[in-house]
Amino acid sequence: MATNFNSTATAPIGYADTAPANPLGFRVGGLGFLLPAQGNCEVLGALPVNPIPKTAPWFSGLLNRRGTIVPVIDLHRLFDSTTHPPQKRHLLAIGHGDKTLSLWIDDYPQPVADIDEAPASPFALPDSVAPFIRQTYIQGGQTWLELDFEAFFNALGGLSFCPEAGL
Repeated sequence: MATNFNSTATAPIGYADTAPANPLGFRVGGLGFLLPAQGNCEVLGALPVNPIPKTAPWFSGLLNRRGTIVPVIDLHRLFDSTTHPPQKRHLLAIGHGDKTLSLWIDDYPQPVADIDEAPASPFALPDSVAPFIRQTYIQGGQTWLELDFEAFFNALGGLSFCPEAGL
């Protein structure tokens, strides 16, 4: 069974000028990400992910979401995380139609209340995500990152094949 969050079928992936009053966030390892205030986000049920040979290790493969082929990204592997992913992770689809990408996340998205804008992240961010961070927020000692998902997804599109495979 799928669970929709902040569903706006025709809205682009993006953020308002300020953090939404009641944002939702998800975690991957030690990083917290805020979901786009406007856009389609859905936690997917148990859908099979079909691996694609000779792709980067962080590219889990493709899944079929109601007739749309959606790429699946493992951020733990992309970030070369030293933390191990939980045994039971969830797939989060972000986007609409052919502009959808799915991410493995550690737990269901949760409301992030009382966030304050922070001047910068208190820790070094992975190189693969740092250029796409729009804003950093703090809530109860946890850092939450506002990611430009559309630009991040576009950048990942050029990195999905293994260079050593000659593709």
